[in-house]
Amino acid sequence: MLRSEQDPFSGLETAARFSRSRHCGNQKYPIFSKMLISKSSETTKQAIGLSVIIPTSGRAVLCRELLMSLSQSQEYCSVPTEIWVVDDSPNPQDSASIKASCHDVKAQYCQFTGSVAQKRNWGAKQAQYPILLFIDSDCIATPCLLQAHWISYQKNPNQSAAIGSTEFCGTENWLWQVVKLTPYLNSFSLAQFQMPVLWGPSNNLSCRQADFEQLSGFDERSPKPLGSEDVDFGYRLYYRGKTMMTCPEAKLYHSTETWKTLSAVLLRLIRWGRGEAYIIERYWSELYDDCPDRYGCALALILVGTLSALLLGQFFWLYLPLIFLVVNFASRLLWRIFNQPKYALRILQLIAAEALILFYETAILFHLLSRDFDLKPFFSCVIIRPEDALAIWNIRIFEVWKRILEITLSGLAIYGWLHRI
Repeated sequence: MLRSEQDPFSGLETAARFSRSRHCGNQKYPIFSKMLISKSSETTKQAIGLSVIIPTSGRAVLCRELLMSLSQSQEYCSVPTEIWVVDDSPNPQDSASIKASCHDVKAQYCQFTGSVAQKRNWGAKQAQYPILLFIDSDCIATPCLLQAHWISYQKNPNQSAAIGSTEFCGTENWLWQVVKLTPYLNSFSLAQFQMPVLWGPSNNLSCRQADFEQLSGFDERSPKPLGSEDVDFGYRLYYRGKTMMTCPEAKLYHSTETWKTLSAVLLRLIRWGRGEAYIIERYWSELYDDCPDRYGCALALILVGTLSALLLGQFFWLYLPLIFLVVNFASRLLWRIFNQPKYALRILQLIAAEALILFYETAILFHLLSRDFDLKPFFSCVIIRPEDALAIWNIRIFEVWKRILEITLSGLAIYGWLHRI
């Protein structure tokens, strides 16, 4: 969503100033003069430095906010840096505005039409420095961002990629409070502590250029609009024996502006659902038996309900999968309130959050069944690292008993209705 010129990103600007005074004092990092080296097509690769790649489309105001914050971050960075903005804005005015913003901070502007993965890969090919940093255009950099990413590779010579921390900032409406009750922001919190991770969101992702080239960059075959390309990148990095670490000090702020309308949230969930379906298909050999998810149970209950209706001559049993979905939805609400009683005061937002989760799972169901009518993904899960299997198993033991109870209650509801108990 485009941000109005009259609606300044005051929340992010304030947060960035606070972060600069709090985290980037002279005691933390030495302050260096800005070093921004332009690259011609003949320039050879440099041994030291960091290249920032920003794919964008139509976010002229947000992109300017990011570029201005990166300009400040360059001043705190001890190595040469460069910025590449890869733009395919359909509106010429947006393109002109983004180009002018790049000129103001001496960033490289280029027009390239393609998916986000293609734009990132194209920018990486132009980069002259050994560390690549990918940032989304609806973010704001803290002054420590570039230096922290660079330092993380000096501290961890075996590290191939790093995930910086992300904090959402800006105005918060009722819908944003709903989104915060869903699991879809969890991945942005991975970098709160330093640890190895399997993947992380690509809005604040750095990687050694040599390793990036070995992987041939982000998967350009992933579905468009793009989704889960960062998951796939992390998986492929793991299969190459490479390490991805979190870097809590490499912090940026993510705008809430692109999350504040229902259409924007639903389109994002559809895109992510399409991406998750693609990950399941691509890593089909890594699917292992698992507790059926809610739609897996519903699909199985379609068969059970149909057979019961035919054998008993009571066609109300055909409603069994639908009743199960209602019972499942209610049980999820009750369980969350049981674990967090404060949610009882936000019951409408909690219901809306569970509705968004159901919508996301429905999107995955649609994408999987529209490509290949195979029910295996609804009774299994993707496991990449063997050590994750035990943790998943411990969680699923509770889920199995929960599913049994939900199915039993669904059957009792129909039986009670038929016999008026």
